[in-house]
Amino acid sequence: MSLSFGESPRSKVIIGIPTYKRPQGLSKLLESITKLERSNIELSVVVAENDQQHRAGAKLVAKVSDSYPLPLASIDVSQRGISFVRNALLDIAFLDYEADFLVMVDDDEWVESKWLNALLETHFKTGCEVVGGNALAEFEGEPPSWTKALAIYFPEQASLSQEIPLLESSASVLLHKCVYFGFGQQRFDPFYSVYGGGDKEYFTRLKAQGIKFASAHSAISHELFDGARVTKRWAQERAFRIGAADMRIILLHHRSNLLSEIVKILVATLVGAFGSVLSLNSRSRMKYWLLLQRQLGKLSGLLNKQKPVYEKVHGK
Repeated sequence: MSLSFGESPRSKVIIGIPTYKRPQGLSKLLESITKLERSNIELSVVVAENDQQHRAGAKLVAKVSDSYPLPLASIDVSQRGISFVRNALLDIAFLDYEADFLVMVDDDEWVESKWLNALLETHFKTGCEVVGGNALAEFEGEPPSWTKALAIYFPEQASLSQEIPLLESSASVLLHKCVYFGFGQQRFDPFYSVYGGGDKEYFTRLKAQGIKFASAHSAISHELFDGARVTKRWAQERAFRIGAADMRIILLHHRSNLLSEIVKILVATLVGAFGSVLSLNSRSRMKYWLLLQRQLGKLSGLLNKQKPVYEKVHGK
């Protein structure tokens, strides 16, 4: 149901930004959006405010909207949690604005000038209905040596723009309108609002419906990891959360693989436990420790004992 390969008519695009208590990050992101290269598109920006007490994001939009070079608006999402925010952005983009594309980017990111065009070009080149960008890590200072090569901070980056099996994050992603209208209006599951992992579960459902995914290697955004997120405790909680979310997805969508997954968990638990004790340098020890935490998270998910890791927000 996507547009034909190579076809690129004038498109209406909404950049949707979830925000919660990060006015500084939101300001930097909005500034970077004004520098986007764009051609043959009608572009608007919508900020979805999820902090109904202080509403710092909505106040920022009200302050700058008159002088902002693009149509800029905010909406309030009263129900707390990222899933509710993303669903609200789906609705307003495709129902209210009647957009061809919703492009979501988080308020702790900023984007490079070619980011939007690269996402669109990859869609038209591949025909894939969902296209993800490349998010590069940025730190407030020199990151500790133990962070090096950890996928939590430095995930494998796409080197080509091409179709891929699945996306796992909607932090920098383009969705074609057929995802909303043609596949039963699939929505982000509110269960994951404070537990995390809802992006991957949402995309897993879309894939089962026949949606195709692509990565756009030159659609570059930068994600800021502040000091609170460059700690071993935070990395441990993140690995645990990922494992718990992965197990829930297996239980919901791949239950036939459960036995083999349990075997993998047992093996990986032993590898992680011994590696975290026997490794000679901090980088290797941390890698094995996070492997162990991910398996413990999977066991927690198997027992339906997830932790609400997103009740606390990091960053400004």
